[in-house]
Amino acid sequence: MTTQSRDSGLGMLVELTATESSPIELQLNIEQLSLLRALGRELAANSMWWREERPAPEKSVVEIRLLGDDKYAIKFRDVIGVVRLGDLQVRVRPKIPESHFSHIIRRSDIAPRTASSVANVDAGADYSQLLALWCVTESEALLRRGLRWDYSEYVEELHEVRGRLDTLSTAMANHLGRPVAACAFEELGEDTSLNRVLKAACQSIATRSKFEPPIRRAANRVVNRMESVSQLKAADRHVRLSRLTSSYRRALPLAKLVLESSGISANVGHYAGSAFLIRTPELIENGLRNIISDGLHGANVRKQRLLLGETGISINPDLVFGGGMAIGDIKYRHLGPDWDRNSLYQAVAFATGFHANHCGIFGFSAGIDAKVPKKVPVGHVLARSFAWRAAQDLPPHESEKLLLREVNHWLSEVR
Repeated sequence: MTTQSRDSGLGMLVELTATESSPIELQLNIEQLSLLRALGRELAANSMWWREERPAPEKSVVEIRLLGDDKYAIKFRDVIGVVRLGDLQVRVRPKIPESHFSHIIRRSDIAPRTASSVANVDAGADYSQLLALWCVTESEALLRRGLRWDYSEYVEELHEVRGRLDTLSTAMANHLGRPVAACAFEELGEDTSLNRVLKAACQSIATRSKFEPPIRRAANRVVNRMESVSQLKAADRHVRLSRLTSSYRRALPLAKLVLESSGISANVGHYAGSAFLIRTPELIENGLRNIISDGLHGANVRKQRLLLGETGISINPDLVFGGGMAIGDIKYRHLGPDWDRNSLYQAVAFATGFHANHCGIFGFSAGIDAKVPKKVPVGHVLARSFAWRAAQDLPPHESEKLLLREVNHWLSEVR
């Protein structure tokens, strides 16, 4: 943990640096503690992941444990970003070295495929600024290509009948002296759920002082160009992509991340709190899957869902190799010398469901020589572990080469 103080213009601001999923000892007063609890619950309740609409697994992304004398052990679970509690600000960094984290998320589906944007993914980057920049960049690109139009339903009182006439509402309006027709009709335009999500995300960026002025100005330009798009509706947060809306496949995930991460604030007494926290496991999973897929030179690697009979139960391994000859599962955690049994049992269950004889668990280690779990047979399934060597003194591209070499060798044996 590192600590520093600076003048924020409204008094001294104490800044601390923490690591995600690792406890940090903080001295908090009752107002700051209440703020932190409220922010953690709201972040978990509002979780809207960019790939799958699913609730957060925890009731709070912040774990708080009393140590005594107003001292608490605070753990930010699988999130990075910034939390502000009055005059205290905590910056949460990734659990792996930032050079490795940046290298992996640069390969995720949310990273824009422009040279200037990719170059900005550096170790030590402010990931909230980066996320905002990516969101604005992709929104601008979408505007250049043209927003998708669709039919939206409106209910209005008109002076002539259009669409479906609501006879009861029309009769009541006429009885009250309003010579109108209450109509429900559809209109083709840009005011769609997808466009409302993009506009809301850019509005959030444009109005938040934490973002750099050039990013805010660019976001404001996007908002101004979407003048015909109305404000975000509650149901819009659950919009999903289809084959016809695939042009939004980069912009929509980023917009959802911005909306999920930036709209959290709370007040307790004279204290104000806010948080911009980005959930990390899915980012790492997606980036690592793309790295493996690209590094296997055309091999079929993808995430796949398998329904188990007619039970409604499904299994969803992160990596399915060659249509099911081997299965992999990605864990954003450091692997120790011993197996984590829950992870092992899950991977074996995935392999069994796909009738595969081999499964692998992909995680991280602190260095080249760090011990990881040994191969273990479970019935007809042979499980093994793969570690991305996330060492400070090891360049990320070298870690990538080492991992791909292991995976290629493994698959050559599986075949």
